[in-house]
Amino acid sequence: MMFQMNPGYAALSVIAMILVYLGLKRTRAGERDLSAVLKGVLFQLTRQLQVRIQKGEAEVDMNSWRPSSVAISRHSLQESFYI
Repeated sequence: MMFQMNPGYAALSVIAMILVYLGLKRTRAGERDLSAVLKGVLFQLTRQLQVRIQKGEAEVDMNSWRPSSVAISRHSLQESFYI
């Protein structure tokens, strides 16, 4: 787990996590439990990442543009001009 950390800091961080958990459990007794809150946080993070990825894909450089579909007909392989 935390092998390369200072044992004092590792113990302090575990105690801090326990205190935060107990504090949230006491103040939010009638509401959802911590697992539901964490599930909501993870959902929001993945949603924000998906939006960021979609925005990044929307910016297409016209020099490296490639068609997303190619139409082929019986005339596709015929020469369109003669030299």
